[in-house]
Amino acid sequence: MNNSIPCSIKTLTPDVQVAAATKAIEINPANAPAAQMLQAFAPGVVLPPEHLAVLTSKYWGAGGVRLTVGFMDNPAADLKARILSHMNAWNATANVTFVESSVNPQVRIARENTGYWSYLGTDVLQIPAGQATLNLQGFTMQTADSEFHRVVRHETGHTLGFPHEHMRSEIVNRIDREKAIALFMASQGWSRDQVIAQVLTPIANSALTATAHADIDSIMCYWLPASIMADGIAVNGGLDIDPQDAQFAASIYPKPGVRLNLLVHLQDIGDVVVHENQFGGTRGQSRRLEGFQIDFPTAIPGLGCRYMAHLQDIGDVPWVAAGHFVGTRGQSRRLEGFAIELTGTAAANYNVYYMAHLQDIGDTQIYTNGQFCGTRGQSRRVEGMLVRIEHK
Repeated sequence: MNNSIPCSIKTLTPDVQVAAATKAIEINPANAPAAQMLQAFAPGVVLPPEHLAVLTSKYWGAGGVRLTVGFMDNPAADLKARILSHMNAWNATANVTFVESSVNPQVRIARENTGYWSYLGTDVLQIPAGQATLNLQGFTMQTADSEFHRVVRHETGHTLGFPHEHMRSEIVNRIDREKAIALFMASQGWSRDQVIAQVLTPIANSALTATAHADIDSIMCYWLPASIMADGIAVNGGLDIDPQDAQFAASIYPKPGVRLNLLVHLQDIGDVVVHENQFGGTRGQSRRLEGFQIDFPTAIPGLGCRYMAHLQDIGDVPWVAAGHFVGTRGQSRRLEGFAIELTGTAAANYNVYYMAHLQDIGDTQIYTNGQFCGTRGQSRRVEGMLVRIEHK
């Protein structure tokens, strides 16, 4: 973020936090704290509602997000359109839409001299109608386009429920605590407690529905100067939505797609079937994926697909059509990469997207329409994969 005006996530007052958490879970049951997180936080203890509220995520429903947007100071139409276009940049991969409305808008944007901030996800529903839920200090049509990419898209990420990436323990553990407190107290006028809350308090991965590793290039990551890092290496922060951001947003808010079944054959487990936009495989278990198969439970006229794989000690194997297994069973042979493409007279009307979780690398970017996903010649196993097909 802008190193002169950092972002802060606005928090609700204690008297509404329990109600906000209840509402968040009502909107998306996956917001409820996971059992393993509660056990790690307070083993054997039944936490009171106010403590559970703090551990509750604030994502909107997995069925998609359509939020109305109003502007507190009624700026010119060209500025409103420009801001909305950057908010809707998240729509490239995720099922999210922001539309302007003057009638009880859910997201209310101000440009007051209070910095860059937003409430987190469903918390915006707790804010009285006459108050802003997101602030873009000083934004005008003369503001550099790079700031629209960096700031508007970042704050919109918070409105979608995405917390700060720099609050992952991987990054927080690298920060020199006292140097950070001194810097942000001096440069931002924050209190010690504010610096601790905004910069130095790690959020457990289980509370984030997070990717495997912190993404220092994420649009949701702060700029952190080398002077406050214990290892002397700066965290530059994100300038725009990066591939991991886009992939994560798509996993939280998947676009409606073509129904499909993805069968994966896993080491020591066997065949497992998942569906469109669902991850098939494992993370963190050192377990190889040995083969896969794609089926369409309901035929779509003119649409098919084919896929190939790169296998340990074999190399590339021929393309096979949907309904056929590619890979091996019972040979202890890892699948190292694959590609998927659409076929048929209707193929031009659709896109196929896919990613993999790779040994020692983690989640890949999203690949599409025949691009190879994985590695060749590195002896690196695919541990899981995800596939979706969308109408253009």
